Amino acid sequence: MIARRPALASLTLLAALGRAAPALAQDDGAPEALAPRPADEEARRLFAQALALLNEQRFAEAAPLLERSLALREHPAALAALAASYRGLGRYVRAIATLERLVATGRDAAQEAEARGVLAECRRALARVTLRVTGEPSEVLVDGDRVDVGDVTRELTLDPGAHRFEVRRMGYEPVREDRRVGVGEAAEVALDASARPMPATLVIETPQATTSIRVDGVPVGRGRHAMATASGRHAIVVTWDDGHAQERVVELAPGARMTVSIAPNRAPAITARWWFWAGASAVAAGLIVGGYLLFRPTDTVPQGSWANVSEAISVR
Repeated sequence: MIARRPALASLTLLAALGRAAPALAQDDGAPEALAPRPADEEARRLFAQALALLNEQRFAEAAPLLERSLALREHPAALAALAASYRGLGRYVRAIATLERLVATGRDAAQEAEARGVLAECRRALARVTLRVTGEPSEVLVDGDRVDVGDVTRELTLDPGAHRFEVRRMGYEPVREDRRVGVGEAAEVALDASARPMPATLVIETPQATTSIRVDGVPVGRGRHAMATASGRHAIVVTWDDGHAQERVVELAPGARMTVSIAPNRAPAITARWWFWAGASAVAAGLIVGGYLLFRPTDTVPQGSWANVSEAISVR
C-alpha cells in the first residue's frame, strides 16, 4: 500500500507565490516602466489561474497551465508552483527535475534553501526498483519508455504507484510484469525475454497427393500439410504408395515459417540410364553385322588369275 503523500501545506515555498505573480511579467533588470510583452502577460495570466487551482489542491489541472506558462517565460515562482503540482500528484521524478531547475536560478537564498529541503523529501519518496533482464531481448520497456537493450541489471528510481515492465524479442511473446510500488519502497523485477517462444509454422509439400507425411513419428496428413509446431528440431518422413520413403530433419526458429518440398529420389530403372541405351545400340549393331556374316550364303570362288591370288592371300 502506498503511503499518503505529504500535505501541500508543508511546502512553505509556495507562501511567496502570490506576491511573486506581478513580477512574473517583468524581465530581470528591465525598467519597470517598460511595457510587458504579450507573451509575458499570457504567462502571468496562466500562472495566476494555476495558483488559484493549487490553493484548492487541484494539482492535475494546475500542472498543464504552469507548463504552458513556463514555455512562454521561465520564472522561479512558476517553477516552484509546478514542482508543488507534480509533488501533489505523486510525480516525484518530475518534481525533482523542476526543483533542480529552480535551485539553478540562484535568485533567492531563502527560496533555494526551502527548495533543497523539498528536493530531499521528494528523493526519499522515490521507489527503487532493481530490474534484471535475461534472454537477449531486442527491447526493454518501462511504462512504455525504452531503456537498455540486452541482458542487463538496471537500478531504476520511479514514482510510487503502478508500473509496467516489459521485454520483447523477435520470435517470442512479450513478457510483462505489472508492479505497484510504495513511497520509498525497494523492489526487484526479473524478466526473461526467451520465456515464451512463439510457435513456428512448418509446410511440407510433395508431388503426389497420396504420399503419407509423418512429423516426429506422428501421421499428420497426405500430399501437402501445413502445421503450427514448437520451435526446435523435427524429423519429417514422407512415404509413397510403393513403400519408398524419404526423411528430412529441420531446425525451426521461434516464430519462423519454413516450407519443405520433398520429391522421390529413387534410383532410375536400368532402362532409363543413358549408358544402357548406348550399350544396347552397340550390341544391336554388332549382332546385325555378325548375323549377316554368319548366315550369308557361301560365295562361289571367283574365276581367273586374280581369283587365285586373292584366294592365296585370304588363306594366309
